[in-house]
Order: sequence, then C-alpha cells, then structure tokens
Amino acid sequence: IVNVVVTQQVASAPNTLQQTGAFVSQGATTLPSGTSRLLTQLSDLSSILTGAVNISSITWATNVATVTTSSAHGIPSGDTVQVIITGVLPAGYNGTFLATSTGTTTFTYPLLANPGSYVSGGTETLEDVSELVAMATTFFAQGSTVPVYVLELGVDSVANGVTALEAYIANPTIKFYSYLLPKTWDTESTAVTMARTYNGTTAQVYFYVTTTLATYSAWENIKSVFATLQTPTAPITEFDAAAIFQVTLSYNPNASNLAHPLSFTYVYGVSPYKLTNTQQTLA
Repeated sequence: IVNVVVTQQVASAPNTLQQTGAFVSQGATTLPSGTSRLLTQLSDLSSILTGAVNISSITWATNVATVTTSSAHGIPSGDTVQVIITGVLPAGYNGTFLATSTGTTTFTYPLLANPGSYVSGGTETLEDVSELVAMATTFFAQGSTVPVYVLELGVDSVANGVTALEAYIANPTIKFYSYLLPKTWDTESTAVTMARTYNGTTAQVYFYVTTTLATYSAWENIKSVFATLQTPTAPITEFDAAAIFQVTLSYNPNASNLAHPLSFTYVYGVSPYKLTNTQQTLA
C-alpha cells in the first residue's frame, strides 16, 4: 500500500487597497456629502466642480466687508471657510479671505483698509475649488496610469471636516488606503489627533499633509502621516503632496517587486524647495 500526500501552494490574492486613495474636498464639488467620484484623467474633474457665485453688493464698516450674493453661497450659517473674491470694483475687495457665513446669501470677511463704495461685478469661489484643481493637476502630471477618487465632505469648517472624515473612515462606502488632505488642515489640532489613532503597525490608513517649517513638528513621529513641505513661491496650480501621493498609489508591491523607497523617485510639475543646512535638521 502506497500513501501519496499531495500539497499545493496557492499564491495569496493580490490586495489592491494600497492603490486606492482619495482627494479630500470640503465643498469643491457638487457631489453629495459623504460620496466620492473616480477620476481617471484630469478632465474628469470639470463636470463636478462647484461654480462661482455672483456678488450683488459689498459694504465695508469697522474693518469688516459684508458680501451679499445673488444666489445661495452654500456656506452653513456661522461657519468660517476660505473664499476667493475676484472681479470686484473697487479691486481692494478682491483676494483670498477667511469668510464667515451670516446667512444664506451673506458672509463677512476681515478687511483693514476701506476700498470705497462697491461699484460692480465680482464672484465668490471656495478656495477649496482651486486647491482641488491643483491636487488633480499635480497628480496627473505624474502620469495617467493611476486613477484617484474625490471624497466630498461638504462645505464646513476645518474642524467639522475632520469629524466628517473620521466618521467616513469608521463606516466607509469605499475603503481608501490614503487621503490627500487640504492645506488648511495642517494647523488643525483635531487632524493631528485623528492621524495618531492610526499609528499601529497593522493600521492601513495614511494621510498626506502639506505642512510648513513652522508647523512641521506637530506631525512628527506619526506613522500614518506623509508630510510635505511645499515652497511658499509655488504657483496656485501646484500641490506638491499630490505628486508623492500619486507615486505611492502607483506601487504594486509583491514578493519579487517590493515597494521602492521614495528617495529614488522622480516627480513632475513641482517647484524645488531649497532648505538651508539648519532647516534640514528640523526633523
């Protein structure tokens, strides 16, 4: 009698979670809050971007400008978000400001100098719109072989955005491995606290943060964080962290093709940031 024992080694199923990531938006798209959309190329973003809102009047008093829009601006009453004002005459009203919603069609922002009486024109756009465009532009400058999602959290304050993201991660419609955070989240303490909850060696959530020399230390020693210093002279169309974000999403590691160290990676469409020897010892 001969007993034959046969064993078969089956390769593990590939895990594509590492190749799944999302840009975090706070009102830059027309998507419902808590939903996402897949982008396979830069042009896919155009159809879902939030449009500009026309301004009907602006008044100034006691270092504060009060704006009235011709239609609902979409900022929840009492919330403070960054907006871009363009095309107003006098031009002194134009710029990027932290605006506080005071009603469905009104908001205020600090303005020290009086530009004079409102004459005509102007639109208001959430700064998150231009930032989302910069994310996608820099991301797809690395190539078009890797898709990415946009996760819409809705127009709200940064702190409420962090809360919304935490809720999504706890109960996701699509499970994302990596999140590219808006720049305004750099100084939000609750964002740092959120990142620290994914410090475990088996945690599979990562956050890509744009930080500065002055605020970098808050993100130190957090396993889930990829922190990027972007030069202050970078154009508005550039979002450097999106380049690293794309490169890491493109990795497909396996036993014979391990993930490459970022020190040997080339990125495109980003501006160099030359640090002094002293600045390079920051970390």
